[in-house]
Amino acid sequence: TYLGKIAHGDFGYSYQHNQSVNDLLAARLPRTIFLSLLSTILALIIAVPLGVWQAVKRNKAPDYIVTIACLLAYSTPIFFAGLLLIVLFSQVWPILPNDAPQGENLSVMWEQWDHLILPVCALSIGTIAAYARYVRSSMVDNLNEQYVRTARAKGLSEFRVVFVHTLRNAMFPVITMIGLYIPAMFCGALVIETLFNFNGMGYLYYQATGRRDYPILLGVALIVSFATVIGALLADFLYAIADPRIRLAGRSK
Repeated sequence: TYLGKIAHGDFGYSYQHNQSVNDLLAARLPRTIFLSLLSTILALIIAVPLGVWQAVKRNKAPDYIVTIACLLAYSTPIFFAGLLLIVLFSQVWPILPNDAPQGENLSVMWEQWDHLILPVCALSIGTIAAYARYVRSSMVDNLNEQYVRTARAKGLSEFRVVFVHTLRNAMFPVITMIGLYIPAMFCGALVIETLFNFNGMGYLYYQATGRRDYPILLGVALIVSFATVIGALLADFLYAIADPRIRLAGRSK
């Protein structure tokens, strides 16, 4: 039966490609993971310092301006953000290509790095806004804690207080969100891959939708579901690494 094959990791054959769905997904899944990974890294690089800066400048004009910008970015549909980037940086100012890398393997894709800029930026805009808000909220809570006041009373520099003592504790909620955002990145990749003709799993899903290629649709849905479970486990694993108290509590039991 079909469910029996699914249990053994066999997703069947594609109606459109007349090829094993496993082979199709194996060829395209690394590209989608690569795109999502780059977007996540970019989001963290921008969002963490931005959230820290907001917390330091809390309840001041810069904080309000960045908050409004984050809310606008988070509420912007991902396809609109992608179209806006294409119009601005490929039409108005033609400095970046508006298509995805054409190679089949990751090394060729990396050589065409300029083709990755717009898809990665479009996929990470909403994530940057979300992470920045989480970092800002967590930093504000921790900056009001007693240990921060004690560190300042000892004469530590503000840089050391913020980035050494406070940021580590403030990152715990963000670590949890990184794992939970993994399936969201996969879903966002479906739109971005379609918009930029990025030959990944999302683009394969888009083609299968138009042709009612159900084995591919079910295969992609199962992979996204599996990614959700992996994301939750990864969040717990990273949390245990960041907070030794969790590991010590587990050993004591």
